[in-house]
Amino acid sequence: MFSHDLCWTGFLPIKRLPQEHKINRPANKEELFNLQCASAQNIIECIFGVFKCHFYILLLAPEYNIDIQAHIPAALCTIHNFIHTHDAEK
Repeated sequence: MFSHDLCWTGFLPIKRLPQEHKINRPANKEELFNLQCASAQNIIECIFGVFKCHFYILLLAPEYNIDIQAHIPAALCTIHNFIHTHDAEK
């Protein structure tokens, strides 16, 4: 699903559609809502894909109670942001 290079770079490349592909605009509020939900779902899935490459804990079966499991994604986001903020290789 994710390339090895993606795991190391920490960002997702933007795919541009060729000019012959036209994107239709949503016709009503429901289509707009569905488009926004699908877009958010894709972003979240990509984020978890990158996190799975960096943090092995997401690949393991949960060994913690549900209260601790609920805090793991937020903690990993904090660690990820800290690493990128204080990375000496920049």
